[in-house]
Amino acid sequence: MQTANKTGQKLASIAALMYLVNLLLLPGITLGGLIWMRSRYAASSPPLAVYHLRLAINASLIAILIIAGGSAVLWLLFSHSATGISMVLLYAITSHTFCVLWGIFCLAKAMSGKYLSNHL
Repeated sequence: MQTANKTGQKLASIAALMYLVNLLLLPGITLGGLIWMRSRYAASSPPLAVYHLRLAINASLIAILIIAGGSAVLWLLFSHSATGISMVLLYAITSHTFCVLWGIFCLAKAMSGKYLSNHL
């Protein structure tokens, strides 16, 4: 049982780390890696690993919507002025920073072998 917990904790940590790599280094490529990991390990992994794999994939997709989608909408609305361009840049930087901080928090939870909420 101890090795199953360590395996689940290790896979959960790798999933959270891949979310951060998706945001910081290799966007898209590591999202494909996360989807591949979920299809390969979801059936045979402990619940903690499956939870963090699913969380990393969902958070990556939400981050794409928040960062790229929000920036695109602001660009379409306000790109005609210098203030609008500054607002788009400020939004993109702050939303990306929030997503990275969220990933660091999830990585800390995964490394400690915990879920994000206590009710699970």
